[in-house]
Amino acid sequence: MKASENPFYILKASTRDRKSRLIELTEEAELHGDHESAVNARNILSNPRTRLAAEIAWYPGLSPKRITETLDAIGQGNFPSLKGMSPLCQANFIAEALKIYAAGDPLDLQECIENLSNSVEEIDSDDVFTAINEDRQVAGIPAISDLTLIEGEIAERVRHFERVTTAFLEDLPTKEMVGTYEGLVSWSTNEGEDEGQRFIIALMDTYELKAGDHLGQQAEYIKKLIDNAEAAADRKVPEKQVRASVNEIIAALRDWDFVAQPIQLAHKSKGLTHRDSKDLAFHARGLAVHLFNEHNYLEDSTMLTEALQDLFSEVAVVNDRVQEDIDALGNIAIERAEQQRHEAQNKAEFAREITYETTFGTFFKDKFRISPDGFDYKGQLIPLDQISGVRWGAVRKSVNGIPTGTDYFFGYGTPHAVISLQPNERQYKEIIQRAWRAVCIQILLRWMEDWSKGREVKIGGVAVSDNGIVLRRGRFLKEDEHKFFPWSDLKKGSYNGNLNFSGKSDGRFTLSFSYKDVWNVHIFDFAMDKIWEGKPRLSKIFEG
Repeated sequence: MKASENPFYILKASTRDRKSRLIELTEEAELHGDHESAVNARNILSNPRTRLAAEIAWYPGLSPKRITETLDAIGQGNFPSLKGMSPLCQANFIAEALKIYAAGDPLDLQECIENLSNSVEEIDSDDVFTAINEDRQVAGIPAISDLTLIEGEIAERVRHFERVTTAFLEDLPTKEMVGTYEGLVSWSTNEGEDEGQRFIIALMDTYELKAGDHLGQQAEYIKKLIDNAEAAADRKVPEKQVRASVNEIIAALRDWDFVAQPIQLAHKSKGLTHRDSKDLAFHARGLAVHLFNEHNYLEDSTMLTEALQDLFSEVAVVNDRVQEDIDALGNIAIERAEQQRHEAQNKAEFAREITYETTFGTFFKDKFRISPDGFDYKGQLIPLDQISGVRWGAVRKSVNGIPTGTDYFFGYGTPHAVISLQPNERQYKEIIQRAWRAVCIQILLRWMEDWSKGREVKIGGVAVSDNGIVLRRGRFLKEDEHKFFPWSDLKKGSYNGNLNFSGKSDGRFTLSFSYKDVWNVHIFDFAMDKIWEGKPRLSKIFEG
């Protein structure tokens, strides 16, 4: 009931007035108003059971003067301070004041509803029980002995708040109404991360119930658009026409999601998935998958997938799956660009760049050849795409401090076969130059794919991740200490044939790789140079 409908208001009575005073007030009210309403109000307040609903809907424990002043202020369009009042009294006054804010900006109405929700959240049935019985003792009315009666009336009063609030919200234009619901549930649940206040969740339950028919009808319409677009693509219509259909679907999804978003947030706050959102999003995702898998429409598929991620970010099961799709499509796009770049190159030019042939041995000449077919030594051919590791280095020799020459080493292989060579200086330079072009870049690209998927790459038995590496600190008579360092906290250098790392923040942690003896250290060093150019992750070193 509204304040103006409350028996206490009709009789201008206090919660502490005795029955004799109620009779006097009834007679006064009859002179200035409706006889039947006055008598009915007196009967309600005189009956201990029927009186309880009026007490809960009034302001138990509050002085008549403060009640009158506050109601008068609200009647004049002002909102006075409620400081010092019980949560129930605050809630009853705020419910009366909703009409003031409903006539203004929707953000003001939202703030008023938030205040109402805060007060409802703080209502304590024991406190209300005590306040009402204190008033009844003064008024000579039998006390309430059963707390559940108080709890039942409070629950009914909260339902009244919900009905009144919903009515004001539904009077707003559709766009502002939905925006206010979204603002309320976002505020109450911390963008769906926390459990919401019971009053806001109750409002959302009503909203979901009333929006259900509209969302259901629109979802069926969108599903038909999706099915028609898939059928059109299968009929081999021009891609331009398919793209127009995809744009139409995205626009319809955007309109649908605008209405559904408050519901999505409410479900998220409860740890639930909004089933209608999930079903519609996955139906649209099916089109994106079909357009790519069956028709190779990468751009259209990516456009629809990114729209789904944007629109259904509050639905965890959808967001996670769509993010996987985006990652996959992004990798495919990179691979395609790489493939197109390679295919554009002339095969003959590639062969010319990497082809090299020489022999090893003084008396028995063993042929070594690099070509597009692979690395061939002594008739043992290893295709380029099977070579998983390369290593090379040089060792200067001296006798009594006098240089006597340099030994050169080059090795390559697979997990099952290793070839080691000792070329002269000229051969060494020629082989390294071609090895970079033929296999090193391909190995690095494979690493980058692993890093982009969150996997580690083993180099010299050390796990290298996308964003850093574990260094170790040797300790006397104790096990070595290991600590992870991001690339930004590392120093790199080369000395005495080794690639060396140390921590910037703690130089006691170090790690070394031998260029000559450890597989793929030269490739790793190349990648690290790119990190030092400002790339934050190894998987991103070729971006930009």
